[in-house]
Amino acid sequence: MKTNHPITFLLAGVFLLPGMISAATYSVFSGQSIQAKIDGATNGDTVAIFGGTYTENLTISNKDVRLQLVSGQNVTLAGNITFSGLSNAYTFANFTWGGQTDKRITVNNCSNFTINGIKSAAGSIDSTGTGNLLINATALTNGYIGVTSSTNTKVIDTSVSGVMNLAGGTKVQVIRSTNGGGTAVSSQVDFIRSTVNGNYTSSGTKMPDNVTPSRLSFSRCTVTESLDSTSGLTYVSYSTLRWFRQRYDGKAYLVGNTINERRARGGSTIELFDTAFVAIFNNIIRDGAADDYWSYDGGDNHGVTISASARVVSLNNIIYNYSSHRYGDRGFRLLGSATITVTLTVTETPDLTQTTTPTLTLSLTNTTTSTSTPTNTVTSTDLS
Repeated sequence: MKTNHPITFLLAGVFLLPGMISAATYSVFSGQSIQAKIDGATNGDTVAIFGGTYTENLTISNKDVRLQLVSGQNVTLAGNITFSGLSNAYTFANFTWGGQTDKRITVNNCSNFTINGIKSAAGSIDSTGTGNLLINATALTNGYIGVTSSTNTKVIDTSVSGVMNLAGGTKVQVIRSTNGGGTAVSSQVDFIRSTVNGNYTSSGTKMPDNVTPSRLSFSRCTVTESLDSTSGLTYVSYSTLRWFRQRYDGKAYLVGNTINERRARGGSTIELFDTAFVAIFNNIIRDGAADDYWSYDGGDNHGVTISASARVVSLNNIIYNYSSHRYGDRGFRLLGSATITVTLTVTETPDLTQTTTPTLTLSLTNTTTSTSTPTNTVTSTDLS
């Protein structure tokens, strides 16, 4: 059914100019085809969908045809949905979508595109080459989000059980959202008050222009497992995570975090490789266990291991509850030509059942450690 809005003539003899013709609304009822209405619609038209489950795949390409949920109706769109080449601001909102197997909403080469209030039992969102993409208040119970080559992307108040993969120079803010881990490749990604239930990794020290540094940041977030970064710049502030690793020539700044390994065996809670630089300020680094069967570092577990030609600046951190087999409990271990330029670190005995005075630990070289009792005077020591 096609309903045309009436056109009122203000003056007799006025001719209609292009663009003055009112848009049309097409109604779709259960058992009818939504795609057929899309195909018959023109720019600016709306397809109003009444109650029912619609299993067909839908494609809207190069014309601004809106899908509208009729108020008070229960509608499920169970097929794949593709939007491409839309130049006007577009909103796809408030549908229940997906099905028993994974389906996809694909948004390619659009601008000012909003996905709002979508709920899916099994579905994912993919976007490539879209500017001003907003994914808001959306729940993907069994799916993922993948965004490539998209600028000014925001993911807000959205939960996704699977990974969130961002690549190809994507610039994105993830705000008050939850995901199951993921990757960032040659992109600039900022997580704010969000939760990552798994591992998050980044690769590529620069954006696709090969000049601008890539970036990965977490502010007031939780990462339940490891954060492994090769981004050009990494910032982690006032967050909780389990491990942190910085690789290649990237620079990282860790401020005010709790990094709790939760008695995992082997390795170290923070690890630096290659020519990485990491500044570690005002963190709590804790709870690592040695492992008889872990080959790396002979089963030892330290707060921070710095290897190759990596560098670290450390100030006002607390490191405690570590155990090692060969070298004993150490806040820092240096390997190769790694250096600590400044460090002021309070460590405690790994046996928390004992009461001992905290000590100030200064790792001087890759083979020695010296300790002294801290005083009320805060000083910096140049150990480069």
